[in-house]
Amino acid sequence: MKRILPLILSIVLLSACGHPAVSSSGIPTALPDTAEISVPSSSVPAEAPSTPSPEPVPEVSAEPDWLAAYQPVFDCYASLLDCYQDGDVDLEQLNGLTYDLSPNYDLILYSKARLGYSLDDLDGNGIPELIVGLMTDDLFYSNIAASLFTLIDEEPSLVFVSMARSRYEYFSEGGFLYEGSGGAAYYDVFVNRYSEGKLYPEYGAFHEGDKGFFLVTAGGKETGISTAIEEGQFYEYTDRLNWLIGSGPVLTMMDIYAG
Repeated sequence: MKRILPLILSIVLLSACGHPAVSSSGIPTALPDTAEISVPSSSVPAEAPSTPSPEPVPEVSAEPDWLAAYQPVFDCYASLLDCYQDGDVDLEQLNGLTYDLSPNYDLILYSKARLGYSLDDLDGNGIPELIVGLMTDDLFYSNIAASLFTLIDEEPSLVFVSMARSRYEYFSEGGFLYEGSGGAAYYDVFVNRYSEGKLYPEYGAFHEGDKGFFLVTAGGKETGISTAIEEGQFYEYTDRLNWLIGSGPVLTMMDIYAG
């Protein structure tokens, strides 16, 4: 009995001190209320600062505004049409045009066409050329490229301009077929390729008055390799070239006709 009393007394004292009761195996039989447990503030993980949402990045097109670059050409064509009013020609205004497009007026007049345009990178250098064509159902006029422009130092540069008797036509094998007549005894027909702002004649034929008829197998009229041929051979050859005249690109009507 003397041994039992001290054991009982120790258990009572432990319970009074707030320690959890333990079983005979030493495992606590009850845990303190979690609300009574205080945790040092230093042990609480700090809340991660909020990251502001990034500002939306505006979409920037890498494609240059080619139409804006060629706007001076469209303005010049609008001025060209203003030069001719009721059969009268304002020569002062005509002579003040940025580009000499006056040869085109006969094409516009006779074809009763409206002007259209197409942007095409003809030589693959990343800069599209501006092709101006005639929007008409007339097969002859619809195959004519009224003018061709390119950009040099970001400014429009005229490559060629057509007129009724000295014209550039779309060639089905690429490039442009030039047909020009300086009179009844002078007639040139040449296939031309475009590259880096210029046209380069590749082959063709010409009639040089009393000098006769010539076939050019490489190059142009002045610098090419020419061979004299008979008149019949000349027209047979030029007829074959004319069969290769093709339809041009799909054109968009210029907005100079709006309103």
